[in-house]
Amino acid sequence: MERYYLGLDMGTSSVGWAVTDEKYQIVRKKGKDLWGVRLFPEAQTAAERRTNRVARRRRQREKARIGYLRELFANEIQKTDPGFFQRLDDSKYFQEDKMIHQPFALFADSGYTDKEYFQEYPTIYHLRKELLTSTEPHDVRLVYLAVLNMFKHRGHFLNASLTDESIGNLADLFENLRITVKDQLDVELAYPERIEELENIFVRDGHFKNLMITVLSFGFKYGIPADADLVFDVRFLPNPYYIERLRPLSGRDDPVREYVMGFEAAGVFEEKLTDMIRFLIPNYIEEGKNQLVIAIGCTGGRHRSVALAEELYRRLKNSDEYGIRIEHRDIDKDAVRKRM
Repeated sequence: MERYYLGLDMGTSSVGWAVTDEKYQIVRKKGKDLWGVRLFPEAQTAAERRTNRVARRRRQREKARIGYLRELFANEIQKTDPGFFQRLDDSKYFQEDKMIHQPFALFADSGYTDKEYFQEYPTIYHLRKELLTSTEPHDVRLVYLAVLNMFKHRGHFLNASLTDESIGNLADLFENLRITVKDQLDVELAYPERIEELENIFVRDGHFKNLMITVLSFGFKYGIPADADLVFDVRFLPNPYYIERLRPLSGRDDPVREYVMGFEAAGVFEEKLTDMIRFLIPNYIEEGKNQLVIAIGCTGGRHRSVALAEELYRRLKNSDEYGIRIEHRDIDKDAVRKRM
């Protein structure tokens, strides 16, 4: 066999090639000179995809922070203004697209609306300065807005490098915060019902995989949650709303939970759903996903979806692989609408 050389000229959108003999003459076979070029589209870097991925994960972390902040303030704000969080959620929509059709984004009190708020505090920094310098008690909603502005863009609090040494005892830290806020702002912060969820993220697991799961119940008549990754419709189950003694209760109450879970289909659904979620979790972690919203919906978001969301949360909560929280978006929405 004759000796030959194969030369390649490689570019970003082409490859040139030639075959020569030992005297560097082009080899000819079957009536053709053995040289040529192959053209192809120029390769693109991953910079754009990487930028989009970073922005998406930053937004996911921001939503997780806002969720925990709402949990801390929920009880006090519920006493003052049950529709406050819904107005915030709707503030980005035109009035006709809002869940509750009203013109205000923040305050809808008699004598104090968005107009009065912005006259008093032209920017959020005016509000923050007022809260820092004043010794007078303030509306808990004002405190929430100021803390929200400071908290929602502050760092990667799902950071796996956080340790016991860098954070300390989370319960003690939160108790100090409660005392400070009570003394200086006269506001009662609700102690988180599931402090262990926060500890899973902040303290316990040095190998935490940055996945935060939200189990979310909702009502289809109020719209499917825009940030849901997985949506399940449980309207195939009988509706407790049509049983008079169960109507005023919610899926958090034992009579409703026992009624819903008493159906064989509910048990089968929970078994299959739990099995699927447990299969997906390690795959999502491996893929780098850090936020998973599992939305379970019924008609109004008060009975069936709440009961099944609570059951799914109960089955998934005891794990060190991820953080998990539960939220009932529409559980009190009918009551709010009736009062309005």
